[in-house]
Amino acid sequence: MPKITLHTLEELKQWVGKEVAVSDWLQVTQDRIDRFADATGDHQWIHVDPARAKTESPFGATIAHGYLTLSLLPHMMMETLDVQGGRMSINYGLNRVRFAAPVRSGDRIRTRFTLAELEDIPGGIQVTWHALIEIDGQHKPACVAEMIVRRYVQTSQPSQPGDTGNATPIAAQQRRQDMNESIYDIPLRRIDGSEATLGAFRGKVILVVNVASACGLTPQYAGLEKLYEEKKDAGLVVAGFPANEFGAQEPGSNEEIAGFCAAKFGIKFPMFEKIVVKGPGQHLLYQRLIEAQPLAREKPDSGFRAKLAGYGIKQENESDILWNFEKFLIDRNGTVAGRFAPDTEPGDALLTEAIEKAIGAR
Repeated sequence: MPKITLHTLEELKQWVGKEVAVSDWLQVTQDRIDRFADATGDHQWIHVDPARAKTESPFGATIAHGYLTLSLLPHMMMETLDVQGGRMSINYGLNRVRFAAPVRSGDRIRTRFTLAELEDIPGGIQVTWHALIEIDGQHKPACVAEMIVRRYVQTSQPSQPGDTGNATPIAAQQRRQDMNESIYDIPLRRIDGSEATLGAFRGKVILVVNVASACGLTPQYAGLEKLYEEKKDAGLVVAGFPANEFGAQEPGSNEEIAGFCAAKFGIKFPMFEKIVVKGPGQHLLYQRLIEAQPLAREKPDSGFRAKLAGYGIKQENESDILWNFEKFLIDRNGTVAGRFAPDTEPGDALLTEAIEKAIGAR
């Protein structure tokens, strides 16, 4: 992949909520694993004894230490992305890390870097990156992590936690600008990378759905396409926004997602690039949608929330997106008129009646 250069911190802020770069593939060799074992003192046989691992390990081969995989993030970022306009960068820490799948000796990995959040700090900015480490040929990622980097632009000494010195205005200016934008004017990108806004559908009824390719609710794609085909002439648009916040069930690239949707479901309704719909770096569109409709309507007999709770999955905040395939309905005037829980099927009366009402309103 060609190296991406962002020449200023002002340029960096334009990427909040978007995937910025994808690293080249990097092979994790046994030699690299052995050297990491020597450096850390972790010489477990599952890492350093290929003969034993071949016969006794459930993975059929030696595997990289999870922290070896994690330690490669700075290297893959520096090889992929050059952020200019500052004196220095410091790794500040991690918000969360999950090792979802083992990296076997000889596997190739790469990282997708999404700019999750920018925050003003004294002397510079704090950048939170969502890093998704993929394994070549596998659908499940090796690791999902949020890494925090502090970029300093002033000559003053880096601040410590709790420092209340003067902050740069970069993120603050962005937030003020965002609050003045109509929902129709929020910058978006179609899944092919072309620039877009919901303004293209002004005067229509828009059903916004956060979608995923590897979810138990993924078959809803078929119902959404059917709904779109039946109602598009009456003024309905279905807008799909891939998101990977729920069980890492949308790890692919925009190109891979588009190919999956076309091949599996024949999707013709508008699809947009993958964004962040929950947590740090939440896209402005979803900030606005949630602000307008903080709570989703649920079917009276829905057991979906309880089912997720059985897996230990709960909403941290009542207004958060609960899971893939949550739906927002925007009427012809650009008002967010409804919000529906993920297990509300495209053909359920709860949703179709709201759509019919919005279509009929002029």
